[in-house]
Amino acid sequence: MHTNTERGTILCSIVFVLAVTVIPAAAQEPDPLEPTDPTITSLPDNPAFLEGSKVFFGYPFSDRSPEHLKTLLAEKARARREHGDGYPDWVLDKLGIETELSNRVFMGRGLNA
Repeated sequence: MHTNTERGTILCSIVFVLAVTVIPAAAQEPDPLEPTDPTITSLPDNPAFLEGSKVFFGYPFSDRSPEHLKTLLAEKARARREHGDGYPDWVLDKLGIETELSNRVFMGRGLNA
């Protein structure tokens, strides 16, 4: 059993990865940084991703089958369309995060300095 703080930290990490990286490669902005191997927590088979998907996007399944992941990607795309440039703010608001600190080469769409 996780405390609320631990659960919030886990969900924050999961949702950030889901919100930022689980989009088709063609839709991503180019990243000028060198590619690196994923960390243990960012591996696609991390069970916390399922929990985060359920909490954040209402993912109704308990597996990551290709058919089921299509519904997750569709829901994420719908949320991105609905919120437009405000999507990053929506993600942070949904997580209850008022201030985010980032070390970025450039600010992405909808992110203000």
